[in-house]
Amino acid sequence: MDKNAKNSKEEKKERKVRNLFYLIAGMIVGLLIVYIIASVFFSNVSNWFGSFDTFQHGPLTFTKDGQQGTTLYHAAYLFTGKDGRKFRYNMYLINDPRKNKVPVEGDLIFGGEKKIFVSLNTSNMLNCSGILRDVSLIPTFFLNNLFEMEHGFSDFEEAKASNLTYLTCESQPNDNVISIEPGTRTKIVREGNCYRVKVANCELLEAAEKFQVQAVTDTVKNRGTLEGGLY
Repeated sequence: MDKNAKNSKEEKKERKVRNLFYLIAGMIVGLLIVYIIASVFFSNVSNWFGSFDTFQHGPLTFTKDGQQGTTLYHAAYLFTGKDGRKFRYNMYLINDPRKNKVPVEGDLIFGGEKKIFVSLNTSNMLNCSGILRDVSLIPTFFLNNLFEMEHGFSDFEEAKASNLTYLTCESQPNDNVISIEPGTRTKIVREGNCYRVKVANCELLEAAEKFQVQAVTDTVKNRGTLEGGLY
């Protein structure tokens, strides 16, 4: 392979990684907008028609809504920010949380600085349907719970070539890092401040939704309340 062909191949790879990063950032913004619209919709529908099918799952009360053609599971909780203001977080799931069997090892609770680092390695997920939506769910969850966020890629050469942040559990040992990475089996594993979301068979949606529900459940179990949110 001549030098020009090699450089062209490397440039295409860099553009692909960089475009993925920008698409993920855009998707997070889009989900925040959808989150606001859906919050208003559920609030109004509840006032107009009363409650739909509801069930308790851990500390959360879910409402099942299938009237718009796509079934969603909605739960909400109130928490107080650092400035004393009250906030309402609305959780929307595509899958029934009672049927989500993704295993979790370790408690999903968060301390230290109220900032989350998200490390991405989606090499086995690029051809999965809904990848841009699904990879944005966990970052959006923390943003809506008033955490600061920083993203990066776990491949040093790709991050450097694309002028993006290199970020892993090992590079940020004293910080809370969510590592979305390939796995032989879909599961969530906590290792100190490192929370590994291991994804197999394009099951990122299931893993991300399990992460959200389990984080709320573990916070209530360990702290007895959601008064301060997830922090």
